[in-house]
Amino acid sequence: MKRIGLILCCLLTLQVFAKSKITYLKMDRTPCYGRCPSFTIEFLKTGEVIYTGRSNTDMIGTYRAKMSKSAMNQFYKQFEKYNFIRLANEYKVLATDLPGLNFGLVVNGKRKNIKHAEAGPRYLKQMGADIDDKIAQLKWVGDPGNEVKQEVRDEDINKEPSVYQFVEQMPEFPQGEMALKNYLTEHIQYPSIAKENNIEGKVFCKFVVDESGYIRNAEVVKGIGYGCDDEAIRVINAMPKWKPGMQNGKAVSVYYTLPVFFKLR
Repeated sequence: MKRIGLILCCLLTLQVFAKSKITYLKMDRTPCYGRCPSFTIEFLKTGEVIYTGRSNTDMIGTYRAKMSKSAMNQFYKQFEKYNFIRLANEYKVLATDLPGLNFGLVVNGKRKNIKHAEAGPRYLKQMGADIDDKIAQLKWVGDPGNEVKQEVRDEDINKEPSVYQFVEQMPEFPQGEMALKNYLTEHIQYPSIAKENNIEGKVFCKFVVDESGYIRNAEVVKGIGYGCDDEAIRVINAMPKWKPGMQNGKAVSVYYTLPVFFKLR
């Protein structure tokens, strides 16, 4: 009877692994408060690989490489032993100034996103290292400034316009820097838990001011916790339109880093 039970268990295990079919894989390394490389890489079942470098990497912009379908299937297969569906969608991190690791997959036809995978099971970090190795092995062709050809994918890919680090005329809050300081002072709601623990400090946030002056992709690159990080992002996202950055007489999207002060009175 035990033998029969063991056989059934093995068959069930094989069935689970057989169902763990990956058809799309995306890795996103997010910025830290320092010189950590920030980029996104996607592996499509067609064999196409798309790399988008944002900062602190030799490849800034969009680059492409090609793998055969069989090679791509083999690449997927090395990760299919992990039961992604049972993993959390997000793991808690204690420090927000460290590099982040996010994954997006299509497993058995279903999307699975894993945020802050660096704080999850150890094999997720190894998975990131294996993908980094694959990046170094591939032959890349860059197409910065060119529109990425949209193809049928397992997951919608939105082409982001080029985002500059520095431009001739940087973005500006309406009425200038003093108005920005006043806005933050008037709109910040000091988190009660931060007050109770006498938490003060600066939350460094990074966001994009797009060519129309709207705020996009706000994130904390160095925080102090106790609800202050979330409050800083809330206030930034609620900002009015900025005066966009200008390059060669044209409005462009620009990264902007802003310290948000929390000080008890």
